[in-house]
Amino acid sequence: MPRFPFHIVLGVLLLLASACGNYVPAEQLLQNAYDECLSGLYAKASESSRQCLRQQPKNVPALLIYGYAAYRDGKSLDAEDAFRKATALEPDLFMTQYFLGWYYH
Repeated sequence: MPRFPFHIVLGVLLLLASACGNYVPAEQLLQNAYDECLSGLYAKASESSRQCLRQQPKNVPALLIYGYAAYRDGKSLDAEDAFRKATALEPDLFMTQYFLGWYYH
């Protein structure tokens, strides 16, 4: 009877556990992005909101924060793209219309 390869299973579990050690929930990334924006750390806010959007691509608050941070960081086209995506996802939401109008103003 063949032996079960416990050492291989253990190695895979350890590898998965180490990969999950860097996982930050989308809600925490969104909060980080918001706090960084308020502190004027727009490049950091862009990165945090981008990481949130990798987990939740249709997260409208993350799109709005990313758009604002990108605009303040000099990335005008990224900001427009984010505001347009947010407006397409939630066309009746006041904040999406507000930020898109703010961008064009």
